[in-house]
Amino acid sequence: MKAPQQSLRLSHLPDEPASGQRQSPRCEAKLCVSLWLSSPWLEAEASAGTPSELTGETRNLSETGLAVRVPSTRIGGRYFNVAGCALHLRLELPTGPVEMQAAMRWCDWLLDEGISRSYHIGLRITEMSDEEWVRLVRYVHACL
Repeated sequence: MKAPQQSLRLSHLPDEPASGQRQSPRCEAKLCVSLWLSSPWLEAEASAGTPSELTGETRNLSETGLAVRVPSTRIGGRYFNVAGCALHLRLELPTGPVEMQAAMRWCDWLLDEGISRSYHIGLRITEMSDEEWVRLVRYVHACL
């Protein structure tokens, strides 16, 4: 006899506690962010002339994640809108850029003011240097 299937609810995801509130407060911010997939085959594509970077703008950010508006869900010829997909990011803080690794959590389609089509993506920070993380935390706390 098969075990009954359980549905995955948002409250069971690590980023969403049972109360539905985020673990870290978010500040509204519109900062430039560059995203790219890092892998040997993408480096080969980039050297062949295929774009390997995508530029977007943050909508909000916290100590542990960020939401970004991007014009596409592709970097070069590769889709990155799969939950768990690993990305490398460069976030342009007013104090200078910070770099991090992040994992895709979700992706929504947007229609901004009826003019252009874009995507709203949620990213969870997975790796970052201590120095850069301190700069990010200071920026987030200053915004709150």
